[in-house]
Amino acid sequence: MTKTNAVQTFESIMNDIHAGMIEGYFDEMTEKLVYALNYYDKNKLSVPIINIFEKASNALEAVTKKVLLLEQLSRIVESAEVRGNYETYGSYIRYYALAQAFYGEPSRGMNIIKSAEQKLNPNTGIYIELRNAKALILAELKEYRESLEAFEINYTESVRIGYEPGFRFLHNIGTCYRDLGIYDKAAKYFDMGINYDLEAGYTSNAVTALVELSDLYFRIEAYEACQETLNRVNAFGILTQNQFLYKTYCDINYQLNKKLERFDLALKYHELLMELEFQVNVEKYTGLVRTANMERDLSEKEHENMKIKSQNTELQLMKERLENTNKFLKSTLEKSEAMQEALKAKNDELESTMKSLNLTQEKLIVAEKQTAMDQMFINIAKHMSTPLGVMNTTLTHQQKVLEELNEAFQSNKLGRHNLASAIEESKHALSILETSLDKVVGFIDTLSLYKNTDEKESQRIELKAYLEKKRDYFLHYKGAEEITLNCVGNIEININVSLLDKCIELIGSKLLQHTKRKGFDFDVSVEINILTIGIGDFKSDESASIQKGPPTLVDQYDHYIVQSIVENLLGGRFINFEDRGRDFYQFTFHLEQK
Repeated sequence: MTKTNAVQTFESIMNDIHAGMIEGYFDEMTEKLVYALNYYDKNKLSVPIINIFEKASNALEAVTKKVLLLEQLSRIVESAEVRGNYETYGSYIRYYALAQAFYGEPSRGMNIIKSAEQKLNPNTGIYIELRNAKALILAELKEYRESLEAFEINYTESVRIGYEPGFRFLHNIGTCYRDLGIYDKAAKYFDMGINYDLEAGYTSNAVTALVELSDLYFRIEAYEACQETLNRVNAFGILTQNQFLYKTYCDINYQLNKKLERFDLALKYHELLMELEFQVNVEKYTGLVRTANMERDLSEKEHENMKIKSQNTELQLMKERLENTNKFLKSTLEKSEAMQEALKAKNDELESTMKSLNLTQEKLIVAEKQTAMDQMFINIAKHMSTPLGVMNTTLTHQQKVLEELNEAFQSNKLGRHNLASAIEESKHALSILETSLDKVVGFIDTLSLYKNTDEKESQRIELKAYLEKKRDYFLHYKGAEEITLNCVGNIEININVSLLDKCIELIGSKLLQHTKRKGFDFDVSVEINILTIGIGDFKSDESASIQKGPPTLVDQYDHYIVQSIVENLLGGRFINFEDRGRDFYQFTFHLEQK
């Protein structure tokens, strides 16, 4: 066989290994790689070794013959460095470092990366891929922020040098954000990575990212989005080729269906998880059979008889092992059937328990509502005592003034000065009585609002359209001169509109009385199912600052009325902020999952 023929044969073997890796036959291709490298050394070849992990980088974690793969990666890297073949060295050194990290030695993997950084050109795609591996190892070391920073720098560098294959690590950035608990950014980068991988043909990577995205949705209790993402994963039909990924997919399905009380589906995925455990032993031996057959076909003719004899012996041993495994599987399946019956009985028991719990929960809800109403009545009565006390004191004082005025009149001592003083005292007293009476009426209005707390009074409204109507109301009927609305998108919410109207009118009216520009702003935002409605003067220029006066534009009585309505009747939170001499107020509500 000539040198040229040897090179062609080697490249053909490596192309077959690459195709097998993409299809998910990781263990078989690892064993075939041993044969290929033996052939490479025996024929003293020096040609570059193709990247068998291209479009299948998840093979490192999915392969079960980890020690064997680690040995072959070390062998490739050492051989390439000795021969000065830096194309092969650059392609494989990152996989060698990642394998060390994934298989329990992240510190050793980091040292390999640091050594390789000094040998590669930093303005190349290979160098960027090396730094991507470094970011992954930092994540293995639980240094998530450093990992995230490294990924983002590499993303910028990929754009700078126009290295598009480097973009496929975008979902790794999403993983970092997920591990840091920053779920909105995690979802954003998962989506970007998935779209790029699908366009570039990295289907295996895209499916892996979709599984991770479904896990993220489950964590934040976005169960509908989780189910939709799992359906997308299933549509690709390649899950069963990657046992590690398929197991993760089944586990998420099991947890989701159990959470949603779809017990039949939960049981189905529980059984699949058990079967995957069984298949690990079976595939270990069947993989050996495939590898033995492939090596026999690729061997040189003079070694065929010897290898076939050796393989027959090995196959006989594997047959015996498979028979033992079959016995084990049969026994385990019998136990599984018994477990399934036990689970059915447990499910019936759980359904009965759930009915009982639902009845108890309904009673608790009624009791909690009654407690909340009692507490609010107590608080309102407590606060009403202040203005009522003021009214009582003012009336007593005014009665005394009138008696003194009457005595002066009866004794012919009533003068201009006495009469003027009495009139001023009366005006002041009437002002105090009016203010106190307004506060009492406000609290009585709050009490009357309880008739509207029935769930039937709640409506599903589109928030932007609702606030536009409120803006027109203040502009046309309340004398407002400028009201801005910042609300992006169509946000819908279930809420008691009459109660919300009351709160916004109280706050808006007080803001109009105190702001120089005779107006205010509405600002709406949503983050992870939390809706925030802000009302206040958000402008930073001097003309928008409030007039000198009390530090809070809305007095404590109106503030308490709104807070009581929002927190006791609408199930939200009401907060007042002071910043740069400006007052603004926030209503926060939890958005229900659709």
